[in-house]
Amino acid sequence: MVSSLYTFGKEVKRGRKEERKKGRKEEKKRKERKKERKKERKKERKKERKERKEGRKKERKKERKKERKRGGKEGRKERMKEGRKEGRKEGRRKERKKKRKKERKKKRKKGKEGRKEKEDERRKRGRKEERKKERKKKERKKRKKRKKERKKERKTKERGKGKEGSKRKKETKKERRKERKKERRKDERKKEEKERKKKERKKRKKERKKERKKERKGKEGRTKERKKERKKERKKERKKERKKEKKRKRKEGRKERKEGRKKRRKKEGRREGRKGDMNAMEKKLAEYKCDTNEAISLNLVRFPEDIEDESTTFHPEFSHQLFGDDEVAFGYKGLQIQLSYTAGNLSTLFKVKYTSKVNEKFDCVQPDDVEGKIREIIPPGFCSNTDDFISILEKEANFKPFGSLLHTYKVHNVEEGVDLTYLIHKADISCPGFKEYHERLQTFLMWFIETASFIDVDDDHWDFFLVQMLILPPFQGEGHGAQLLETVHRFYGNLPKVQDITAEDPSDNYVKLRDFVLVKLCMDLPSFSNEKLALGFSEEMATEAREKLKINKKHARRVYEILRLRNTDMSNGEKAREFRLEVKKRLFGPYRKNQRELTKMRKCLRPEELASHINQMDTKLQHEELEKGYQDVLAEYRRVLERLAQA
Repeated sequence: MVSSLYTFGKEVKRGRKEERKKGRKEEKKRKERKKERKKERKKERKKERKERKEGRKKERKKERKKERKRGGKEGRKERMKEGRKEGRKEGRRKERKKKRKKERKKKRKKGKEGRKEKEDERRKRGRKEERKKERKKKERKKRKKRKKERKKERKTKERGKGKEGSKRKKETKKERRKERKKERRKDERKKEEKERKKKERKKRKKERKKERKKERKGKEGRTKERKKERKKERKKERKKERKKEKKRKRKEGRKERKEGRKKRRKKEGRREGRKGDMNAMEKKLAEYKCDTNEAISLNLVRFPEDIEDESTTFHPEFSHQLFGDDEVAFGYKGLQIQLSYTAGNLSTLFKVKYTSKVNEKFDCVQPDDVEGKIREIIPPGFCSNTDDFISILEKEANFKPFGSLLHTYKVHNVEEGVDLTYLIHKADISCPGFKEYHERLQTFLMWFIETASFIDVDDDHWDFFLVQMLILPPFQGEGHGAQLLETVHRFYGNLPKVQDITAEDPSDNYVKLRDFVLVKLCMDLPSFSNEKLALGFSEEMATEAREKLKINKKHARRVYEILRLRNTDMSNGEKAREFRLEVKKRLFGPYRKNQRELTKMRKCLRPEELASHINQMDTKLQHEELEKGYQDVLAEYRRVLERLAQA
């Protein structure tokens, strides 16, 4: 036992010596590193100085050579220029020096801060090591005491002989046990005291923290109460000021009302005499108001007899862009505005007729300038005489459309019982005469498109794309719109530069027409075959529709749903359910976005604000709206399929 303790003490001493040696070695290494860094910095500075000196010497040599070559006024000018350049160079050098100094200062500051942190860490480590050393010293003292006691016990054993020695041995053993028990109890008591002291310290810390928090809360509460009191006082002062202002305004209002009543009583006597005259005037002037949509008559003329034929005339749907929101022209009785166009080149005949006009007897009343407003739209060169118009019509008997032919198709005319052929041409600004034709053509937009505007065609490189699609009333319902849109998709589908064919703010009728045309075109594509439709919407469908027909992904998905409905048996419950879920998955997109917004709102908003938003996003309403949207889509798809079956 003694030998083991002795060896343990030796090992402890060796460990301490090794730790001291390691610390000394680390300090030496640090000092050496510092010295090396200083040496490297000095070397770098010397190199920089040498390079600067050499550069200056070279520049001076160059300057001397140049000065030898120069002479006279020209030489002076060149010297002045070079002097300016050198001044700029010196300024740049000074700026570089300043930057370098700043960078060095920053490095030094960083080094000082790093040293301070390292010194703090060393101090902490030194404190810990000192504590360990104190503990080890105490343990050594205890061990020494035990050794001394054991030596005494051995001596007592050697002195005792026979029975007396055995008795003494037994007594010494008992005493040792008692002493050991006492030492254990002392150690346990010390540990208990340490733990108790630790707990007491923790309690004191907690109590102090609580007291500090209370003090802070008390201070904050007092400041809040003071702020509330100040707010209340301000509100009271504002209320008092408002009451005073209200009283002052009431008094002023009473005075103004009294004065107004007096003035009204004086005026009423004068007005009573005038009222009878005004009512009669209004009745007479109401007769001179005309609805411009009924007054304007449009006509496409093929033969001279068609000019006065009312069966070929048609009226505009909108005239608010010229005659205001009421679409009324004032100052005429029986107003008739005739706009006749030749069916080929669209040469125009413009006439205004009326039975009577507002007399000059009515004070400050003038009729509307109907002719001036319509002349703003119509390009120059129109006719106002029927004979001139008939002569132009005879010249245009052999009219040919502008541009290149893209498509021809036939439509059966029920009235005449004959199949009529129609041509679709593509023209641009380079075609001779097409610019003037386009100016006459775009006048129809003002009468049939609510927010129409003319296109600027001054640029020679302009290409006329299908921006506003219009079928005039005499030709509506014959399938011209579908033929026109189909030729557009087929023509631009072959051009690699075109990526997509879209429509901005399309009407409901245009959406129906587009669904019919796109379904008709996509039916022949291999990706939209019956076998692939059953597998669901794929990326192959979207890419093929985009590359071959310039249809975007949204419209391709709609076409897929229409063709899927065509192939599904809706009487079969499972197939109908699959189709319904496929459509609702697309319709549920905006509701999924609302759910994401709701999760963000829960993090940001208060409970009161959140409750109002949740009421707006009620799940029952969402389900009802989703079901309603599905039924509307199903009805639209069935109309398209009915038209496909008739075609």
